[in-house]
This record gives sequence, structure tokens and C-alpha cells, in this order.
Amino acid sequence: MTSLGADGLTLAEIVSSREAFWDDRFSAFLLEALPTSTRSILDVGCGIGTAAMRLLPLRADLSYAGVDIDAHRIAAAEAAVLERGLSERARFFVGNAAELSAEDASTDAVLCSMTLQHLRDPLTALREARRVLSPDGVLLAVEPDNLASRWYFDGPLDDLDDAMGALRRAARAARTPADSAIGPRVASLALEAGFSSAACVPYAVGALRRRTFADLAGDVRRIVAVLTRMAGSTDPSREVLVRLEALDRIHRDRDGFGGQIAVVFRTLAR
Repeated sequence: MTSLGADGLTLAEIVSSREAFWDDRFSAFLLEALPTSTRSILDVGCGIGTAAMRLLPLRADLSYAGVDIDAHRIAAAEAAVLERGLSERARFFVGNAAELSAEDASTDAVLCSMTLQHLRDPLTALREARRVLSPDGVLLAVEPDNLASRWYFDGPLDDLDDAMGALRRAARAARTPADSAIGPRVASLALEAGFSSAACVPYAVGALRRRTFADLAGDVRRIVAVLTRMAGSTDPSREVLVRLEALDRIHRDRDGFGGQIAVVFRTLAR
């Protein structure tokens, strides 16, 4: 059986997930929040090193350190930056967000990208982030509200979204106290962790592109399979598939502009 990470995803699923939303626009959204004086980034929950591969080519003055609890993902990250010629500016460590091995005041920025949503105790992780930041350093966290995700095909798909919402809520409840909708809470958590200021900006990831409904339905089924596994129950997913089949009868063989749009929240704290 393929092993699952702490986020409930396989290595292949985390690769697919990052490819689905991390484009040049998202990279720019992150980099515009960093002070120009930033020279070092510690990426907490770095996974397969996507941040290193996407951000380092855009900022030649940055050095990067990534930490993740999953040794398999760290190995994948090391191989990826080596292949792209970025290994001189990127290093990786196996470690826990709640107990970082970095020294006090040792980095200019701490990045948490889709990481806090998987933690049972995000407040402790934010306190650790504050500890390792330099006096003028910043926390840059980008976290989702996965309950706000919607599907479109030449317009809203309300029936599908209603059923998907129930499945997402079931998956969220099953992973409590981790919170897949933590995005809008991070700014308040940062203040509770001891940061003196925090600002929060919403951002939509995803795009609508020309495609067949069958192609879109394939994407829905893949996400349903992941959420069903996380929820530990098939009941909510049956309702999704019933509604998807009804939509397929309406849109079969049609081309349209479709896709999934999700909302993430960028928190910048000092």
C-alpha cells in the first residue's frame, strides 16, 4: 500500500496538488509580501520543496532551508533542487514544526504554505516560527479555507458543490483538531503566538479553462477519492457521485469553461 503523509496524501497526490495551484501568479503573490531585505527563508512543512523550486529562480539573493516531518518528501525535494541546479542555495532537514532545530533569531522569513491546516497544534508551530525569526523577520503563511472551494462549468454547479461541501465537512471533522479551514484564523493565531502585528489577504487559486465535462468530472472523482479516505466514510461521497452523474447526463460531450476555484489566505505577521 502507498504510504500516506501526515496530511493524509500520498507523494503522488502532493505532487499533483502543488502542480494544480502553484503557478507564476501564486509565486508573485508570495514574493510581493516579503520585505526586500529578506535573504533567508525557512520553509516549515516544505513537502517536496515546491517553494524552493518556484521562488529561488525569481530571487537570486535568497537562500532557502526546508523542514518536513516526512523523510520521503525531503528526499524528493533534494532530488528536485539538484536536478534544477538550485542545490547550492537550498538545504533540507527532517524535523517537526513544533520543535525546530534552527537557532533563535536565525532566519529572515518563515514560510508556512498549506502546512498549518494539517497540524494538531498550530499555535505551538507559530511560536516556534517567532522564536527562529530575526528581530525584523516576518512570518508568511498561506493557508486555505477548504470549505470555500467551488466547481464551475460555464457557471456554478450548485448541486455538486452542496454535496462536495458535505464531504469536505466530514473530512474536516475526521481530522480534528487539525483544521482544513484554518486560513482565516491564522492572523489571530499569530497574534496569540506573540507576533505584534498581522495582516490577512484572501486569494483565489485555480482557473477556468476550456475542457470537456468528462475531463472536469475526472478531476472531481480524484478529489472525492482523497476526501473520502480522509473522512473515513463513503456516505457523503455517494451523494457527490450521484449528482455528478446527473450533471454528466446534462453536459455530456459538451465543451465549456470549467474548473475548481479555492480560497487561500495570506497572513503576514511581524
